[in-house]
Amino acid sequence: MSSFGYLKHFPVDFLKIDGSFVREILRDPIDREMVRSINEIGHLTGKQTIAEFAENAEIIQMLTSLGVDYAQGLWGGPASEGVEVGGGLAGAGPAV
Repeated sequence: MSSFGYLKHFPVDFLKIDGSFVREILRDPIDREMVRSINEIGHLTGKQTIAEFAENAEIIQMLTSLGVDYAQGLWGGPASEGVEVGGGLAGAGPAV
């Protein structure tokens, strides 16, 4: 079964978007599209999404515009509790 097949049937509430796609989201249109599609598929399967490596305000703004639910990264300070992206992100810390 492919990774997308697992997403359709795996009983989880959250889908983490790999930081390797998020890191270059501002400069690489392929990474941006990967994040957009992973987020969309996550939402279609009833999952909330978490993006790793949200390291600056510009990345967080892009994630917000793509509809990602949560961000995880060191922007805004050392690791802390999760921060909601879609409802108005103020900073980023590990999502819990």
